[in-house]
Amino acid sequence: MLDSHELLNTTLGNCRLTRILGQGGTSTVYLGRQQHPNRFVAVKVLYPRSTWESYEIFHARFWREVHIISRLSHRHIIPIYSYGTQPYPYLVMPYAREGSLEDMLARSGPPPFYRAIRYILAACSALDYAHQRDVIHRDLKPGNLLLLTPDTLVLADFGIARLQSSSLWGE
Repeated sequence: MLDSHELLNTTLGNCRLTRILGQGGTSTVYLGRQQHPNRFVAVKVLYPRSTWESYEIFHARFWREVHIISRLSHRHIIPIYSYGTQPYPYLVMPYAREGSLEDMLARSGPPPFYRAIRYILAACSALDYAHQRDVIHRDLKPGNLLLLTPDTLVLADFGIARLQSSSLWGE
């Protein structure tokens, strides 16, 4: 199994990984410096697993996330700039400088009323758009609502999302 720190200061695609932003059960998100165009990005790297069976499950989850996000183009849904599989599956997305809504709440408590309403409307707009396209997110929580700026919230992490037309209830 890979130690997340081993990828620091390496390059995936055209992104140099500079520090770890966060870790979850299936992936690590790095701050990356994309070379073309020159910008900071978030690079989500799927963890290689010790057993083939679990790696296959997480690999399928990665491709499902790529497929689902690529179907969605909305100002409050995080876009994928690029993705790849060498040496590990990864997604390149905008860097949320302000962190997640969860981070913001822990750092400074509840936002002012006008901003809270703006966040609620953004999340509802993103979910409505996704639902109209048969995408069910299934993991809505403050940690998956990212703040690109203090006023710009986007819905992220479609790793366990499902298409309603798929075998949603059987999985």
